[in-house]
Amino acid sequence: MLVRTALIAAATQAFTGPRLTLQHKRTPRHAPVKASAADVFEVATGAFDWTCNLGAPAALVAGAVMATSQEYKDDESLVTREADHKWVRQAKKMIKVLLVGSFACEVLCVFVSTVTGTMLLSSGEGTAHAVKTLVGRDTAMGFLQANHEFEYLTCRLSFLNGLLSWLGAVALKYAIPQPEEGESTRKMNRFAASLLTSTMVLMVSFYNAHLNFYPNYIQMVLRWCKLAWHGVVGDPVEPLIFCGAFPFLALTTYLGWKAFTAKPDEGSDSGLSYGS
Repeated sequence: MLVRTALIAAATQAFTGPRLTLQHKRTPRHAPVKASAADVFEVATGAFDWTCNLGAPAALVAGAVMATSQEYKDDESLVTREADHKWVRQAKKMIKVLLVGSFACEVLCVFVSTVTGTMLLSSGEGTAHAVKTLVGRDTAMGFLQANHEFEYLTCRLSFLNGLLSWLGAVALKYAIPQPEEGESTRKMNRFAASLLTSTMVLMVSFYNAHLNFYPNYIQMVLRWCKLAWHGVVGDPVEPLIFCGAFPFLALTTYLGWKAFTAKPDEGSDSGLSYGS
């Protein structure tokens, strides 16, 4: 019991703990200044390089997630059984949710980083993000955060969430008891699940310690949700986003509820046994 409590406390601290304060000289903040064309070109080029460098590993992770999904697709140990404990049945379903969510996040990262990179190189060419509306910053990341915060957060969060979801799915697969595993195999699987979980907590802790514009990971998520909400119901309202977001969100929520409350595939009248 004490071990579980300590693990939960460590995970909570990793996600919500403030980043470490390093002893270094900080440049004093000044009021936002409008950017010149030369400033935009210099920092936008650096920001474009960042989007390209982020999209490549996101594509690699997406490929790895698809390989894992194919490996688990025909794994009979992941079929829900009536004899399984309730948490085991839900964990088996959660594995698929995490893998699909991971793939979606990484594809979203590739898409948004590509579109954002194109937008950055067209800044000041009479688009909605003309030079006169841009805030000047000394660094590419500062420029992105100040002028394109939603795109910046979407790239960072989608990549990290996709990576964590993939690792979480694999860890959950090891944590689920297998029908015919021996004691030694079970202990090794628990060790593998614990190792992956510890790696995830360490990654988030490291992430929090190297944030520049937000206190922690949770605050980044909350900020993204706020920006996304304003993007849907903001002024002016985008008809496609407004008409598509709520119906599909409601449909997805309903289908998810049906999936997690469905009867197990084996040992009930909702499915067939393996030998059928």
